[in-house]
Amino acid sequence: MNWFKQIFSKGVSGDSWYLARSRAKTISQIVLSVPASSAKETEFATIMLPYDRFPILSSSPWCTGFVRMSNKPVPYQMIRVDAFDEDVKNSDLTIAFSFGKFNAGSIFYIATRIENESIAVPVRQKFPEAPPINKPVAEWIVNVGDSYSMKMIEDVFSSSDFHVIVANSQGASTTTVFPDGEKKYQGPRAHHERQIRLDAKLRHTLTQELRLLISHHNAIPTSKRQYKQAYQELGQVMPVEKDPVFARP
Repeated sequence: MNWFKQIFSKGVSGDSWYLARSRAKTISQIVLSVPASSAKETEFATIMLPYDRFPILSSSPWCTGFVRMSNKPVPYQMIRVDAFDEDVKNSDLTIAFSFGKFNAGSIFYIATRIENESIAVPVRQKFPEAPPINKPVAEWIVNVGDSYSMKMIEDVFSSSDFHVIVANSQGASTTTVFPDGEKKYQGPRAHHERQIRLDAKLRHTLTQELRLLISHHNAIPTSKRQYKQAYQELGQVMPVEKDPVFARP
């Protein structure tokens, strides 16, 4: 495709990745392939998430995002695919990390595409919020001003191990009382996980793109940073009816 300037590279263990840029160079995207063969049993059961910190992951049946796991130094990418966990387990995943630098601010965006066309229609019927494209995609959009999420992203990109955990709604919920008030926890149940290695070149590229993203955001005067406007700019480049994963040459 002539819309994108693309560079292809190769990770260790045969895990392919490539870097692509939008025509106007407002978005850089690094795309990873996570094969179905990397799926394995998980050590986790119900994953209790504080609702105030992870409102979407703890309650939405179709979503993705990074989350800190108990006793694990590096965050995991969680994918909620309620009712489709077995289909996902048998499917390859394509994970695209997008770095959007817009006039109103910077946005980090993950699109996780499930390489299984047979479940696209059933997914949209069950989850109308899923993008209307040929293969199901779960998304996570982060405002660079969200320091907690940005620290998780930094930690993931600096690690040689990348973990994905697929979860569903068959978990539990609880409310814990603290001296300063109650805290609500909701727990999706882990179904399976995957792990791939990120080689040094890939980690360097991810970290470099993240630094450029943050630098662009910090260079914009605070008074001119508008998340909603930046989100609209993202939508103009990557409309919801289009596959958000940039193509490889």
